[in-house]
Amino acid sequence: MDMSKHKPPEPVPAKPANWLQELAYDIALEYHPPEELRAKYDLAQEDFDRVCNSVPVQRAVASYKRMIDEETTQARLKTKRLASTLIEEVGAIALDRTLDPAVRLRAIEDVCKYAELEKPSRQDDAAANTAPFMINIQVNT
Repeated sequence: MDMSKHKPPEPVPAKPANWLQELAYDIALEYHPPEELRAKYDLAQEDFDRVCNSVPVQRAVASYKRMIDEETTQARLKTKRLASTLIEEVGAIALDRTLDPAVRLRAIEDVCKYAELEKPSRQDDAAANTAPFMINIQVNT
């Protein structure tokens, strides 16, 4: 047998060492549909299903979902805390009559937005236009 004519097959590129963790994180994000994830990780449907249904990947997905949720909640809490401390500064700007009226108006808008006193949107206006009203009629007898 002549081995010089035999060519070994092209090597398959190795997946990253942590491709399972990357897949679990992508699944937890729920940003890409499964078809895109299968294409991204070059997995056949049955391989993708088997990997996704494996206990370690399911645990990793649950852990990543919890982490994503906690980070999002924590970021919202930090933002609210910062906004609540800055609202005093914005209020002082709104009340300072020596400042430019445009600056004061912007500060007033920001205070109203934070206090959820802003004008309703156009969709809310449409709903407000359908509200019932009452007419009082006096009859002289």
